[in-house]
Amino acid sequence: MRNFYLLLLMVGLIVISACRTQRYTASNFDAATDNHELVAIMPVQMVFTGRQPKKLTPEDIQAIEEAESEAFQVSLYNAILSKSGKMPIQFQSLNETNRLLAEKGISIRESWTYDDTELAKILGVDALVRMRVEKQRYMSDLAAFGVDMAQQLLFVLNQSGLWPVLPRQYNNTEEIRAKTSLINGEDAQVLWNIAVQRAADWDRPDEFIINNITRKSARNFPY
Repeated sequence: MRNFYLLLLMVGLIVISACRTQRYTASNFDAATDNHELVAIMPVQMVFTGRQPKKLTPEDIQAIEEAESEAFQVSLYNAILSKSGKMPIQFQSLNETNRLLAEKGISIRESWTYDDTELAKILGVDALVRMRVEKQRYMSDLAAFGVDMAQQLLFVLNQSGLWPVLPRQYNNTEEIRAKTSLINGEDAQVLWNIAVQRAADWDRPDEFIINNITRKSARNFPY
């Protein structure tokens, strides 16, 4: 019986360590957001921490990460909007956000690190929602988010790119870390953020994994 309880304790500690959430809200949040009316959800910054598949060129990697960025952006937008019924603000449509970025010659990747106050002016919004995702595998099944990927990239990913460390059956669970922040457009102050660390079951569809992360990140979105 003692061994049984020890086993339960170990399992509980593993689950807790794999599912961590940290939140922050600025002390002046209410005052800083008093006049906010419109918020833009930015393309999501993707950070790959695994071993790069040998068959991918730098151009391939850029294309994959930008496709993933768009997919996470769509998912985060949907997750936040699903909780926005009583919020006293509006969210700029993703089409408008991305159109304005493109008109200014700002690529998806460039938008990840572009100056926050300048972006707010370009987009005509009061605040930005930024997200940064760290993971060890690339994704290929992004069609559910309206994101297409070149056939040659899909072939490479499905052959080897998704599993660069161990075969899938031996390495199907890894952590994904995501940090989502609300940035004040006037002075680039971080008004709120949430850091989420979750174990991702890579036997599940990419859509499930992405939505699971963004739903956790959208929980308790302020305003």
